[in-house]
Amino acid sequence: KFYASLFACFCLGCFLLYSVQFQEENSILNEYMGEEAELTAVVTEVQKLEEEKFRLCCRVQGKKLLCSYYRPLDEHWRLIGCTISFHASVEKPAPAGNPRVFDYCLYLKTKKIYHTAVLDSFRVISRDRTPFYRLQERLVGGREEMIREMELSDDVAGLIKGILFGDTKSLSEETYKAFRQNGTAHVLAVSGLHVGMLYGVYRKAAGKRKSALCPILFLGLLLLYGTATLWSVSVTRAIF
Repeated sequence: KFYASLFACFCLGCFLLYSVQFQEENSILNEYMGEEAELTAVVTEVQKLEEEKFRLCCRVQGKKLLCSYYRPLDEHWRLIGCTISFHASVEKPAPAGNPRVFDYCLYLKTKKIYHTAVLDSFRVISRDRTPFYRLQERLVGGREEMIREMELSDDVAGLIKGILFGDTKSLSEETYKAFRQNGTAHVLAVSGLHVGMLYGVYRKAAGKRKSALCPILFLGLLLLYGTATLWSVSVTRAIF
């Protein structure tokens, strides 16, 4: 039984590796590599790194494309779920050149992203969103407006987003490095600790009520919180 299980795990690992390679080699985006082309994509996520540095996670005919945009973008969350058109040259991210360093190419592959592009400009051709994208846009916009109204410095605002929502992209490199060096970087990842705190608030509010509605409301709260954190790996594992 042991060798049979070992062989089954080996076969499963080979199948997963082959499926990843198959998806990369047969992606429709390979047709646009090395030359500028006009593409139409649905924006699934917008990451603000700096005031004039954004990453747009898009889907082109169902395939993921990570786009970099280096211009100001007001209320960037309103792009979530929109269909945009742009001219860009599609590329594959380069693998790490040295051993034992962060491999950005491999990191993107874990997210099933095999192609990147840099946008000079784009235009929104449709704002028709699915209900999920409308909900995500409102939740992300609500959290951004809440932090903006606090009138905090960029470092403090980035720290709050990291602790509450696991969004560390707004943190300065020095701040994030300090958290890693003193062993407290785990507080910047939404995990069971955050879900446990929500559960504690729920138990305190529910008290000794036996209504079946209370667990349903708590489940809805968890789903809303997961959507506000953009369903990172850690929060998905913590909730489910």
